[in-house]
Amino acid sequence: MDKIAFLGVFFSVVALLSISIGTVLQANISHHIVQNMFYQSLLSAPIFLVVSMYCGGNITWTLEFCISLVWMSIVVSVGALLLLMYMAKQDGASSVSVLFYAVPVLAYFFDFVIFRNGLSVITILGMVIVAVSVIFYRKLR
Repeated sequence: MDKIAFLGVFFSVVALLSISIGTVLQANISHHIVQNMFYQSLLSAPIFLVVSMYCGGNITWTLEFCISLVWMSIVVSVGALLLLMYMAKQDGASSVSVLFYAVPVLAYFFDFVIFRNGLSVITILGMVIVAVSVIFYRKLR
């Protein structure tokens, strides 16, 4: 169990650093966005292949799994990254990176709306603080 927790934290930090550095560097690249996505996917595919072989696992091919796979592959991986790159080019890295603070807020909100999980007072307070901060930042910029 400790190994899983360490790997989760390790890869979370690596992902955070990667997306932060990549967003800053992306604003200065003059290639077409789709071409950049192709190169990034070409580079990341072997990395994920090695990681998946190390982690192992078993896939049960169900309709739900296939729908989730297509959603994560196309909408999240390609669509969201294209949107991120486009926004970084238009608004700059700092304006785009502040929107990442809204991700947990939206996750809590959707968890509440879709799954009817309750929200504590401290969670609601944190959501309000993050939302107000993001709005102020976007307006003051």
